[in-house]
Amino acid sequence: MRFRSLTLVAALGLAVLGVPGNRAHGDDPPKDPPAGQDGGAPPNGGGPGGAAPGAPAAPPAPMDQDMQDREAGFSLRKIKLAPVNDVMEGLESLSHLKSGKVTKEVLDVALARMEFHVAEYAGSALSACDPDGALAGCKSLLDTRADLDNRELRQLAGVLAFLPAPKAAEMLASDRLLRSRDELVRRDAIRGLGMLRSPLVTDVAINSLSAKDAGLRNAACVALGRVGDKKAITPLLSTLDQKDGGTAGFAAIALGRIEDDSVFLQIAPHAGQGNAQDKTKALVASARPQHAERLRGMLRGGGADAKIAAAAALGKIQDRDIETQKALLANMLDDSSRWVRISAFSALGRCVTSELAPVLAKRMGQKEPEKQMYVYELAADMKSAECLPPIIDAAWGEKNAILRRVAMDCFWRIADGPSILDAEKKIREATGNTWERSMEFLSLRRNRNGFDLALEMMAQAKAGSREQWLVEICLERLTGHLFGPDVATWNEWIAKNPKFFEAEQATIERAKWREDFLKENSEMAKAVGSTTSSENSVQLALDYLARHQDPSGAFDQQHFLDMCAKPGCPVSDGSRVQFDPVGVSSLCTLAYFGAACEPGKGRYGGVLDRAMEYLLTRQIPTGDYFENDLIGGYNRPLACQAYAEASNVTHDPQYLPFIQRGVDFMTAIQAEKGGWRYRVVDNANDTSVTAWVLFAAKSAEKAHARVRRSLYEGCDIVLAGYQVRPGPKDQRENFTRDIDPRYAFEVGVGTTYEFHTGYQNANFDRKYATTGLGLMSRILMGFRRSHPFSIGSCNKLLKEQLPEVPKDGNFTGMIFKQEYPIYHMYYGTLSAHQMGGRYFRDWNKVIKEIMTGSQEKTGCNAGSWQGWNFDRFFSRLYTTAMGAMTLETYYRYAPILQD
Repeated sequence: MRFRSLTLVAALGLAVLGVPGNRAHGDDPPKDPPAGQDGGAPPNGGGPGGAAPGAPAAPPAPMDQDMQDREAGFSLRKIKLAPVNDVMEGLESLSHLKSGKVTKEVLDVALARMEFHVAEYAGSALSACDPDGALAGCKSLLDTRADLDNRELRQLAGVLAFLPAPKAAEMLASDRLLRSRDELVRRDAIRGLGMLRSPLVTDVAINSLSAKDAGLRNAACVALGRVGDKKAITPLLSTLDQKDGGTAGFAAIALGRIEDDSVFLQIAPHAGQGNAQDKTKALVASARPQHAERLRGMLRGGGADAKIAAAAALGKIQDRDIETQKALLANMLDDSSRWVRISAFSALGRCVTSELAPVLAKRMGQKEPEKQMYVYELAADMKSAECLPPIIDAAWGEKNAILRRVAMDCFWRIADGPSILDAEKKIREATGNTWERSMEFLSLRRNRNGFDLALEMMAQAKAGSREQWLVEICLERLTGHLFGPDVATWNEWIAKNPKFFEAEQATIERAKWREDFLKENSEMAKAVGSTTSSENSVQLALDYLARHQDPSGAFDQQHFLDMCAKPGCPVSDGSRVQFDPVGVSSLCTLAYFGAACEPGKGRYGGVLDRAMEYLLTRQIPTGDYFENDLIGGYNRPLACQAYAEASNVTHDPQYLPFIQRGVDFMTAIQAEKGGWRYRVVDNANDTSVTAWVLFAAKSAEKAHARVRRSLYEGCDIVLAGYQVRPGPKDQRENFTRDIDPRYAFEVGVGTTYEFHTGYQNANFDRKYATTGLGLMSRILMGFRRSHPFSIGSCNKLLKEQLPEVPKDGNFTGMIFKQEYPIYHMYYGTLSAHQMGGRYFRDWNKVIKEIMTGSQEKTGCNAGSWQGWNFDRFFSRLYTTAMGAMTLETYYRYAPILQD
């Protein structure tokens, strides 16, 4: 299976899915993409009446001031309307204008609303259109309106937090806000001053570290970290021993943001003591390059917690001193704690240089699979030919499928010329039992040389033989296509796609994708029908989530009902079981990222900023979270994907260590069978958790983290074992019919064959969503939509698992055959969207009607989905985040289509 980046959709002008392909490796050096082919939108088409090829579209004529003032009036009318969608749309329109005509009225509306995120967005819009007028209006309110109640003062603090000017900070620091007797007003003033990074917050924030309210303490930690005042060091250090409300985790991150050597030096002697979990977080956060020697000492003589933290810190600062490398290698291979070994390997992956090669060569003879994988990967990182002999032996003789494939991949990555010639000779001479191993070996050589050798082997194989089928599988893994044994067809294909094996890079352009989607006459809008209802539903869902966000930034399925306005949501909407909030919190952030939101900016900027601050506090130095959580198998990939999305949007380097530790930990806890399930101790697979790990890995790569081959090969092994798909005498791709890049093009016309993916075996059971997620996983791993498995899976999806729209309009009373219907509809929509044409039209027509029709329209629940069957097990936060992402599919991931 070839793991590639997702290619440009030329017909739509859309960029690729936000995950990178793996750079071609082996003996072929990567090449720079030719000019104009960097993953951006294609040039405008020419033709009569159109722009010349490559010419940009003419910009709209600028509006004069009168026109802008009139537009501002239109925006105000929307803002004054009660539905939150109209308010947010009006504010977005206003943010594109330069008009002060409606500033006072906008401030009045912001203060009158109940939603804090509306006030924040009002500040953002006013900052763009009339910053001076907004500041003057806020000052007038503070100076002349003695009757403002605490709720209105909180709303005013929300506005001021998004007016980036010294005057805004001065107002937030006023007695009425920062020194209010009301803790909630103080909390939001502190939060706003932290957003503005104003030192005016320092004294009150320090005093607030001892407050009873956890939300106030946590906001104070964030503000102190962002301001970076050294006066906060001692009180933050004293907070590290708190175990109530998660404040110690916030303090740990805050301490890491203060540039002062004394922070690390005071934490280091006590790492692993008292509240060890948060103290070790603080150690990692506060580590700097000058602390490398002290960290090496902790590796050699500390307890397990201290060693883990020291390894994570050295990985974060990427210390490449040879003594650091030797110390990490010793921990990786010799320590008795699995978690120390995992952390050392993760860190060494960021620190290793070729200088370690002679030392590593002496340690290559490891007997345990875990350690074998570690040394193979590191040898490949260094391209060390002196470490090759055991890797070659494992590539040809290892029985453990994952370890064998890792060895094969590492062999090609080392790219030793003489060894490659020997391997090619052995592949060409393969017969009988060695043929299968040779084709598996060749399938890991993902470049043009590997492809050409595979065609050579195809010509050598006997027609209709098992050997011929194994070459087909090799080519499938290299290209994602299954054209059959005809060499001429493959040659015709590569002639039309000569750059297929070149390294690719692309950017996430979700805001642009969303903008294109919302255009009335866009190709995508034509393909999916009216966009108004689905986008309204997305915005209502995001508003529901914002109203139910915990002050800490979490979306806590146990306590989110505490955020309800009276009379509030029914208690039955909560979670049925105690879960760690990190998973659902991550899922909710993905819903915001899916709608092109950014932390600290624009719509829901404050909501997303708080959510990411919370998630940063939760990861422990190993890369894990709450170790015994019932569904930790989902929490890890969801959090990793949230960090990666944040990194891709903000380009903030603070996220990369969290992403790297997270993806390395998931790799290290793979089951012997290749995949993942709920807990670390589960030596079992299921396709659902495995799919989320795959998604996280692809997102991590896009954020420039290193993803180890064992993770992808594990996913491939799990899917191969649990999928029913074409065999040697079954369907093949129709090269002349189905290879077409147009999104509306119909693949699989007239086909009736079906394939599917099982849950924990290869059996089809309609109660599971696994056929949709299996299809999406295979597409992520390189299958094209013309592949018979893709066509057959979508045939199965439409025939067996497409719900029926209730004729009586009673969506809440619908009967689904799936255990988790909203999960099923999410993956079905995601995969059908990749297939395009009738597959997506037929699927989307039904799902969009069900999702928009079943969404709550009134009360505190407005914007949410109750869900069906077991959906309710994880609370309304879960169902609403999944519902939003289902309806964001049109622009959350661009179609992959064909090469």
